[in-house]
Amino acid sequence: MNEHHKIIKIYPKDFHKCFSFWDFENDKAKQKKLADEINSDRRKMFAYLLDDEYVGGFSISLKNDANGWFLSYLTIKEELRNKGIGSYIIDYSIDYVKKMGERYIYLRVHRDNISAKRLYERKGFILFDDTVLHRVTMIKTV
Repeated sequence: MNEHHKIIKIYPKDFHKCFSFWDFENDKAKQKKLADEINSDRRKMFAYLLDDEYVGGFSISLKNDANGWFLSYLTIKEELRNKGIGSYIIDYSIDYVKKMGERYIYLRVHRDNISAKRLYERKGFILFDDTVLHRVTMIKTV
């Protein structure tokens, strides 16, 4: 990563900067839920900036039933996909969870999203649960 790329922590006041890649601009209930989780420290949200433009983001939230955090809301503007940004975000989130002293990081991916599943597998994630309709849960020990 060079000086033109960075990941920053975001807060509810920053959500509007991320609506070019996150789809909850008009969902006030989701915004409130995420804000409550951030304010209670159960969720951390991050944006990936390229030349100071918000082009991607992700979230990690405390998983209540396991010793780990859940990676979610990982998305990148479509025109910037397959350029290594997703890989960098995953590495960053794994390191972040590890620094918090947790043992696991989880994520869910649509069953049909073969390219994303391959990326997660390359990053060391393995199948954890495939009982959720249309999605599988993957896990990585950190």
